[in-house]
Parts: sequence; C-alpha cells; structure tokens
Amino acid sequence: MVHIILVRHAQSMANLEGRWSGATEEELSPLGYEQTVMLTERLRSVKIDRIYSSPMKRTRETIFPVALSHGLEPIICDALREANYGVFDGLTDEEMQRKYPDLYPIRKEYLNRNIIPGQEPYIEVQKRVVACITKIARENDGKTILISSHYDAIRSFLCFILNIPFRDFPKYVNLYNIAINEVMFDPRNNTFKIIQLSH
Repeated sequence: MVHIILVRHAQSMANLEGRWSGATEEELSPLGYEQTVMLTERLRSVKIDRIYSSPMKRTRETIFPVALSHGLEPIICDALREANYGVFDGLTDEEMQRKYPDLYPIRKEYLNRNIIPGQEPYIEVQKRVVACITKIARENDGKTILISSHYDAIRSFLCFILNIPFRDFPKYVNLYNIAINEVMFDPRNNTFKIIQLSH
C-alpha cells in the first residue's frame, strides 16, 4: 500500500487578488509564507519518504520548508502543474468581464466545455494528473509520499477517485490553501481509496 498526502499550495498573490492563475507563475503572498511554516509544523512528525511537486513556483515554495525539515529533495513532475486557463489566465473577474464580455457569463462552464480560447481541456488535465500520480504510487510501494500541487489539478484527481462530475466537487470538498487530502493506493489492483478529505 502507498500512503499519498496531497497538499494544495499556500496562498499566492493571485489567490489574494482574485485572479485565475493557471499557467501564470505567481509568488506566495505574505500569508502564504506564514502558511508554509504552519504546514511544516503540521507535517514535522509525519513519516514522509519522498516529496513530489509541480514545477510552478508557488508549489515549490510551499513544499520547500517541509522538504528541508525532512531532509528530502522534492522531485519535480511537470504533469502536476495547474490547468492552463488560456486567455483568462492571470485575469480577475472584472478584467475578464471587460475584455471578454461574451465569454464571461459562461466562464464557469470551462469544466465541462472548452469555452476559453487557448485553455487546456479539463479532461486532459485529469488524464495527465491521474497518470502521473498512478506512476508515482507504483514506484513507491510501502512508502508515504507527499505531493504539492494546485486546485484544479488536485480536484481532477479527487473527482476521478470519487467518480463525480467536476462541477459537483465543491459539494464534497473545500480545497483551501494548504488543505491536505489523504489517499491510499493498492498496487495489487491499481486502485485509490480516499482516507480523509481537506483537513
């Protein structure tokens, strides 16, 4: 069995400012840096064998203090990066409404339809994230691994396990900054099981 600990990155400046930051690189906010300390203390006594991270700065900055406290070097996996929101990437709702008035009213349908020019199809996000975490799990039988990733990347993976539509996710999980979700992987039948959501 493999114990997987998924953590969403700490608050970024985009989170603070209400911007959609998918492929856009972002710094952590002052609160975000405080949250990395909180996360490190919370995980200090947890046995962690390996740490994996999205290549994006906000996830690497979130997980670095944890890795340092465990004497581990994070392994960067490109497939753990956040979804690309195309022309909406890096914009606030106000900016979207001003620049794309026809798209803005249906913006939240991006989960089910590719309505944003240049966006990464959401089903493709799910495919790459599930494939990546499955590969990681198969390589770490009997270990506890920590994964630092993003809202939609983690959401896509948990929707796969829960077998629920993307749009229904908020009914089940509040994926706040530095939220921890725990999953077990059984290599005998390649299945994932939720242990605890957003705690």
